[in-house]
Amino acid sequence: MKKKCKLSFVSILLTLIFVCKLQAQTVLEADASGNAYTVINSVLAPGGTAVETPDQTTGGSAAGSHPSFGKHIQMVYDTELGIYVFQFLIHVNSVLDNDVATGDLDRQRVEMKTYAASPANLIGTIGENITYKWSFRLPVGFQPSSNFTHIHQIKAVNGDESTPLFTLTPRYSTSGNTLQLIYSKDSASSTITCKSIPLSSVLGVWVEVTEQLTVGANGTYSISIKRVSDAVELLTYSNSNIQTIRPSNSFIRPKWGIYRSITSASLLRDDSLRIASVSITENQPLPVTIKSFAAKPFRTNNVLLNWQVSNEVNLNTYIVERSNNGSSFLEITSVNAINVAGYNYTDGHPLLGKNYYRLKLLNQDGSFSYSSVELVDIANQSSMQLFPNPAKDLLEVRFTKLTADIATLRLLNYTGQAVKTVIAGNVNQANISLSLEGLASGLYSLQLLNNGQQISTQKIMKL
Repeated sequence: MKKKCKLSFVSILLTLIFVCKLQAQTVLEADASGNAYTVINSVLAPGGTAVETPDQTTGGSAAGSHPSFGKHIQMVYDTELGIYVFQFLIHVNSVLDNDVATGDLDRQRVEMKTYAASPANLIGTIGENITYKWSFRLPVGFQPSSNFTHIHQIKAVNGDESTPLFTLTPRYSTSGNTLQLIYSKDSASSTITCKSIPLSSVLGVWVEVTEQLTVGANGTYSISIKRVSDAVELLTYSNSNIQTIRPSNSFIRPKWGIYRSITSASLLRDDSLRIASVSITENQPLPVTIKSFAAKPFRTNNVLLNWQVSNEVNLNTYIVERSNNGSSFLEITSVNAINVAGYNYTDGHPLLGKNYYRLKLLNQDGSFSYSSVELVDIANQSSMQLFPNPAKDLLEVRFTKLTADIATLRLLNYTGQAVKTVIAGNVNQANISLSLEGLASGLYSLQLLNNGQQISTQKIMKL
């Protein structure tokens, strides 16, 4: 197992700090030793059995065991990649390679997997972020079943586990064979085909698969398949809100190999699959999944923030930040994470004009991340009334609907010079008497500022 420590730089109050995130990466590679089962077991399930093959079953050939052939997973040298790879072999004879391990004699399997006996970093639990990466090559002429011929599965374990969550499966069709990515939310739901491409695009060539997911009721999933020779992307799919574990499951796990139906055996042949360099990288659990984050005007000159969450793990605080330009943010409040489904905060004193809001997600270890940014535009709804106008010695000023407790009145002469400034508090609705004594007769401008922003200007005549 390889452990990698990545350093990223973040700025807190102009001070640079380091946040170290531990990643546990396990890599499975073939070698020249000749015993594929030993190599696979030593990595995917030390002390256990991580392979499912017909030569390891018991009960005689009539029951489906096939020891006479030898190992159905071998390590061979691949001249195109220049490395040893795993080769999975399966035979169409429905007696020899039947799936006696489960008693389902209508199907065959030659697979490797992680399971309950595997190390904790090789199985997925709620909140974990996992990356699977591997390469595979299907031979030219590979013949899939019209029912299923899975080459990769992500399976749920315990509880509702009868159907895989995600499956990569070649499928026969009279209109052309395809490679499909299929998804099954649970055993009661219909299977969904997320993406389908012509199978011919991946036959006879090495392709690299990168698959990422966050485990949770509202998890994330993405997959990319690229041709190794030129990095051309052949299949891509992503979903930022998808169930990646079922309520009754305790964990999820991956499988690789050939698992196929033999109910239409005439379509099949003795076939093979090559797999190279399988890696499983388990990142630190995400502190929380933000299902939604919204900001909207509320009552008079207020802004209501609401965010819905799930999988709140190791999160300490939600820090609400605001900006007037979308780039420089300041904290306006903090909300403790108390493991509930939703949170609200009302900004009672937003800025006039554009208000950008985001959440800073502060983890218990001091690291943090950010939500998306939401924009609310608070229109200038303030009003200012002056009387009398023209005025001789005293001007009465009335203003309403300000967004802060502090307002500033600034009187400018005809050259734009401020000749009088008055700061008033508690002025959501106020009457201010402004003395004009000592000022020369003429035309002046009276400005009303709120939160330092000019929101209203009116001309007055001093008699």
